[in-house]
Amino acid sequence: MSDYGYSSPKKGLAIAALVVGIISLLCCFVPVIGIIAIILAIVALIKKQGAKPAAIIGLILGILSTLISGVVVAGLFQMKALGSEYFGPIVDQYYEDGTLPDEFKIIDQLYSDEQKDELIEYIDKHLNK
Repeated sequence: MSDYGYSSPKKGLAIAALVVGIISLLCCFVPVIGIIAIILAIVALIKKQGAKPAAIIGLILGILSTLISGVVVAGLFQMKALGSEYFGPIVDQYYEDGTLPDEFKIIDQLYSDEQKDELIEYIDKHLNK
C-alpha cells in the first residue's frame, strides 16, 4: 500500500482478459468469447494497467481461440456445402445394406448400432440436402 492509502495499480481488466482468454480457448467454438478477451486485453494495455503479462497472454489466447473458431465455422460451412455430394452416397449405402464405406469403418468400432443410426439420421437431415 502506498503513502496515500491506495493499493497497487488496478489489474482488473488484465486479469479479466486472461480469464476470458482461457475460457475462450476452452470454448473456442463460440467466437464471441475470444473477441471479448481481445477487447479486454487491448483496453488493459492501452490504459497501462498493471499485470501487463496477463493482458498479453489474454490477448494471445483470445486471438488463438478466435482463429480456431473461424476454422471450425469455415469447416462446418464447407461440410454443409459438400452436403449431398459427399454424404449422400454414405447415407444411401447405410440405408441400403447397413454398412459404411471402408474409410468410415472406425465408426463401427467406436459407436453402437443405435448411435450410428442417430448419426446417419442427423447427417441425412442436416447435411444431406
